[in-house]
Amino acid sequence: MVQIRDPNTCANFNEVTIENIKFDWFVDFERTRIVGAAILNYRVLKDTDKIILDISDQTICSIKLNGKKCKARNGEIPLVGKYLLLDGEFISGQKGKIEFQYSTSSSASALQFVEPSLTADRTHPFLYSQCQQIHARSIVPCMDTPAVKQTYTANITVPKGMQCLMSAVLLDDEGRPIKNEVNENEQFVQFNFLQKVPIPSYLFAIVVGGLVKRDISKRCAVWAEPSMVNIAHKEFEETEKMLEIATELMGEYRWGRFDMIVLPPFFSFGGMENPCMTFVTPTIIAGDRSLTTVVAHEIAHSWTGNLVTNASWEHFWLNEGFTEFVEYKILGKMFGEQFRLFMHLLGWEDHLRMCIYETFHPEHPFTRLIVPLDGQCADDVFSPIPYQKGAALLLLLEQRLGDPPRFEQFLRSYINKFAYRSIVTDEWMDYLYEFYDDKRSILDSINWNNWLHRPGMPPQKPTFDETLLKTCKTLANKWLYSSDKEINELKAFEFEEMMTAQKEKFFSLLDVVISNGNAHSFNHKRIEIMEKKYSLNTTGNCDVKCQWILVALQARWEPIIPIALKFVSDIGRVKYVRPCYQRMFEWIISRESALETFEKNKPRMHNFTIQFVQSLLNNKNKMGEMKIATENNINEQNVENGIAVCEDIYLSKEENSKEDYRNDKNKNRKLVSPNGIKTATNGCQKIKKEN
Repeated sequence: MVQIRDPNTCANFNEVTIENIKFDWFVDFERTRIVGAAILNYRVLKDTDKIILDISDQTICSIKLNGKKCKARNGEIPLVGKYLLLDGEFISGQKGKIEFQYSTSSSASALQFVEPSLTADRTHPFLYSQCQQIHARSIVPCMDTPAVKQTYTANITVPKGMQCLMSAVLLDDEGRPIKNEVNENEQFVQFNFLQKVPIPSYLFAIVVGGLVKRDISKRCAVWAEPSMVNIAHKEFEETEKMLEIATELMGEYRWGRFDMIVLPPFFSFGGMENPCMTFVTPTIIAGDRSLTTVVAHEIAHSWTGNLVTNASWEHFWLNEGFTEFVEYKILGKMFGEQFRLFMHLLGWEDHLRMCIYETFHPEHPFTRLIVPLDGQCADDVFSPIPYQKGAALLLLLEQRLGDPPRFEQFLRSYINKFAYRSIVTDEWMDYLYEFYDDKRSILDSINWNNWLHRPGMPPQKPTFDETLLKTCKTLANKWLYSSDKEINELKAFEFEEMMTAQKEKFFSLLDVVISNGNAHSFNHKRIEIMEKKYSLNTTGNCDVKCQWILVALQARWEPIIPIALKFVSDIGRVKYVRPCYQRMFEWIISRESALETFEKNKPRMHNFTIQFVQSLLNNKNKMGEMKIATENNINEQNVENGIAVCEDIYLSKEENSKEDYRNDKNKNRKLVSPNGIKTATNGCQKIKKEN
């Protein structure tokens, strides 16, 4: 059994585990807090004299240990967080319970209270939570680590006329009226929930608002404010189809329901995979289902992440890399294999490479697939790296092993073996070798050490299908290099008939040429013509609008500034807000207005989004102004049909030459340190790349 380490928790989870939590909460909108009780049922794994829980600024009124009042000691570990320590004699195998009467802080990091004026219908206040990565400790004393999974029940009391939802099965849609003996004019209703599948604390979730429901199928529904629910229902009509494809691919769906809740626009993410009740942003409602690929991603999490979970945030790629890979599998079965491989190509070129060379730099430790988090907040390392680098590794494995149906069989077998558990990378790798015992030589050809532990671009590149890319390149070249007469004759349908992913790539290709200073004819006059032909300033597709804004800012087209400022003021999704602010901060003409807008918007932005935008100002993620490779990493560019095409080069620290790497047979499979915690070893052997 692997001993798990998690540097982002104070909890002694290797000695004690939490098996179930019972929540009894009252949502206090007036004071923006949650008040009530939580009962933690624990089991002792090995003899110990303490139970340590993560906390964050709760007001604790009383604590009972196995029915008796007790005291606890508070403490704090720098760069990890605050904790609560209960002394006692705890014997292996013993079970017991800890009961807390408490209230959250009005500034609990997991909770976002939204004023009615900032909701779609402006009739009710709104509450939603975001516990990932390490914010569950702000709403309940707990073992706030993905290594611990627990079931839960909940009784939640909210003001009458409001609907409560959680990451659990709602036992009664209507709720139960609660009599207020203090003030008869103030009425409440109680909702009851059951989550019978063990989940990590980051999947605790609650929503309260003026919400209504529309069924999509027997097990799928969408919840939203009344003015949005019919639009959302139409947008997400294919959810059941996606879920059926995912079930065929990954095996039994074990959560009962897959419902969705449309949150206010300041939610930081496209979606959040809370079991039974996925959170989605209204920014994916484009009116033509073109952005509902996010739903496929959250559905995939029902197996990869929620059922089989990374044991610590150092192994986050086990959640997101697998989920991205399965998402593309689902989309491939819906739209074809070319589309699946095109999505992988976009992930590699426009998300992974851009993150490594622009957000960070090629030697930055955050660009590793497994990121050591000692002394580092798990939130700070959030990026596309675990998503796209992880998905690329799985695609490479599928292609090298040469039998996609068998690889899908491996995915199902992997899920069944580790279901309900939290694991680390070596456990996955051991099972991979066990399942493919007949293909060990192929697995040994994977450069495991560099894939998992080295920063920068991966040492080996999967094969992508560029069929859909050609359309993007052709149109981009026309705008870059055609005559004015040819530009005026361009037809809008060439752009409009593209899929959203192709439109994003089209803008990305323009952006690369403009940013590199290559010779082109894409001047301000052409930008104006493009906007009129494609109605880009008014498009309802946020992915397209964001990419358009980025290109126009890169080209220093001043009319885009008010459009960009309104865009980042209307939404809070990090995917859009961070790059738009970054471009505006970098341009002296837009910088001051962008700073003013950021300060003005802070009160309604989620803490997570604020943190990311602030990091741009603090320059935390860059070393100086580095946007390209360091002296040990080179990013060469060739020009193909007028478009800059990057070729990835992985260089050793010893020699400045183009090399590929791989490990000696089995040399790096067992990564175990003397203390029993698995770590990296440098067992790679340099070989000459074969032609």
